[in-house]
Amino acid sequence: MLSERIDEWEQEKIQQGLQQGLQQGSQQAEYKERLSFSIKLLEHKFTAVPASFREKIERMPSEALNNLIDRILKAASLEELVESQTSSFQL
Repeated sequence: MLSERIDEWEQEKIQQGLQQGLQQGSQQAEYKERLSFSIKLLEHKFTAVPASFREKIERMPSEALNNLIDRILKAASLEELVESQTSSFQL
């Protein structure tokens, strides 16, 4: 009886670990998609994107990428985009 309960507990822990791994993988994939979209949008809208600017974008946290996408869509120039930086994130 005790060994059965231990086996059940181990299986539950394994299942929880698998679920956490899947969730983290999904979040990483979503982040990479946003990152790729942000860079493509920048290149499409402004053509020449300095490497230093791209490197900073690649280090942005996920929420900052969401904000960046909004700012890219609103900015008329790359300079305006940089000037529109918020206090929470600086390019």
